Amino acid sequence: MVFHENCIYLASTGTNEVYRIPFTNNYLSNEELFWSYPNVSHEKDEIHLNGLSIHRGQLIASCFGPKNSENSWGSNGRVFYLATNENIVEGLKQPHSPVVIDDRLIFAESAKQKVYVLENNKNEWIKRLDLKLKGYARGIAVVNQSIFIGISADRSISRSTKQILPANQQVIANASLIEIDLISGEQLQDLSLQGYGREPYDILAIEPASTLCTEMETIYRRVSEIELFADRYAADAGRLYLEKTELLRNDADLVSIIIPTYNRAEFIGEAIVSVLSQTYSNIELIVIDDGSTDNTQLIVSKITDKRLTYIKQNNRGRSNARNHALSLASGKYITFLDSDDLYLPNKIELQVSYLKNHPGVGMIYTSAHCINTYGRLLDHKYIASVSGLIYQSIAFFTPVTITLPTVMTYKSVLDQVGGFDEDMDRFEDTDMWRRISKRYRIDAMPDFTCLLRTHEDNSLQSQDPHKISSALDYYANKISTEDTEVDLTVRNKGLSGLYTYYAYAFLSVPQFAESGKRLIKTAKNYQGLDLSFSRLLQKQSIKSIYYRIYYKTKLDSLTFWGRWTLRFIYFRSANFGYKLLVKARRLFKNY
Repeated sequence: MVFHENCIYLASTGTNEVYRIPFTNNYLSNEELFWSYPNVSHEKDEIHLNGLSIHRGQLIASCFGPKNSENSWGSNGRVFYLATNENIVEGLKQPHSPVVIDDRLIFAESAKQKVYVLENNKNEWIKRLDLKLKGYARGIAVVNQSIFIGISADRSISRSTKQILPANQQVIANASLIEIDLISGEQLQDLSLQGYGREPYDILAIEPASTLCTEMETIYRRVSEIELFADRYAADAGRLYLEKTELLRNDADLVSIIIPTYNRAEFIGEAIVSVLSQTYSNIELIVIDDGSTDNTQLIVSKITDKRLTYIKQNNRGRSNARNHALSLASGKYITFLDSDDLYLPNKIELQVSYLKNHPGVGMIYTSAHCINTYGRLLDHKYIASVSGLIYQSIAFFTPVTITLPTVMTYKSVLDQVGGFDEDMDRFEDTDMWRRISKRYRIDAMPDFTCLLRTHEDNSLQSQDPHKISSALDYYANKISTEDTEVDLTVRNKGLSGLYTYYAYAFLSVPQFAESGKRLIKTAKNYQGLDLSFSRLLQKQSIKSIYYRIYYKTKLDSLTFWGRWTLRFIYFRSANFGYKLLVKARRLFKNY
């Protein structure tokens, strides 16, 4: 490196570049790229820039030069003016360490084991000395009328070969420091560096009259400088971070998040905060209050963020609320959140990145954890695992369950397929995914991005089975009417499975048993088979029978281990009985 006009210039060997660091009032500023080798990549050590000096205000550099046809640095080395790229000497074999003293230029041609002394006469460099050495020359320094040259040890024992010599191997590391008379070229001294090193690269000569700081003084001074730098750059770092955040926000695509809510004052504040705390900041949050009668509006009004829009309307249902928000949304991407659920901090960032990197995907969904009323994790979770053209899996809930908060799609996609069906107060989200899946690829991201809250209001026991049954009928009718391009057998089998799924869910709750039986009959109509006996031979039916016994015997009043003991007995007995029935049927068939 060299110091010139209040700047430090540094040669960067691996990147073929020269950097400049302003130095004013005892402060180092940020580094700047000053020069790069013409037509050479900065990603590889292609020309091995290795030395800098200065002559009459002009920087002089040395480099090995581009590799030759044999992929060797054996012939294209040069010493040149940095500003003009004009050669001083070319055709060298691995030049090193240019040093200018007055009008003399000293440099090593290391591979030839030589050092040259050139003298400038009327802007023309004339060779004065051609010194033959006994080894590979590295560092050079000039003191008065002497040149000091560092000679590396033989390559066979140099540590640059990346080989570790055995401890018991006696090696004479013939590295040395040579002193040569600058005028005559006569060698004055040859000091062995056996005890100091094997590759003396840089040499610094200090005048005898110069005084060096003590070690402690140096440490105190360095600590003081670091403290000053820390004070200075801490403020700069904060300012630059804010500028970066603002630039990223302006450059990033807008994401619209929609939260419909109705009487969820207990949870709405936490849901909003989970959105506004996202690592992806260029968002707009639209909260549609569908006629809440609690203090939802008061809680939302306490959150001050220009990205939040709160709108209250008369109670028209959550599908209407979402459609209202969609009509106001201006983001490229759309995502949803129920007012009792939460986003994890990087939810939006992960999904935007995925959609940008997968332009053929129309919608994505992720995995989600379940939490209780108090925010504690439950064992249950939703795993996103099925991707592609998955209409059949989505339409009939098998094996895909896409939860609304985990989804992200494009506003243009929703504009094409239409809004949420406002005649549906259940399955309206699945109906939306069904319509999207008929036109676009849908991908699963295994990442967990949401926390879905389970509480009394959304548990199965608190629901009206008649409303669920009516919603199933409406949804099934939509599929039968709108999805005529799907094979009839596929549709009927899927709808039969859908009714069966809810039938056995109802049978697990004693007060819903009658509704479960009705759904079994509907499933049989779609399937076209007599399910009444065959279903009883399946484990799912046995599970339903178990649940009836469970509630009638009030097993929930027993101890934990008592409950699980009885459950084990029920299931083992049921499995054993099932196997016996299967064997009996086979025997009867044979006869």
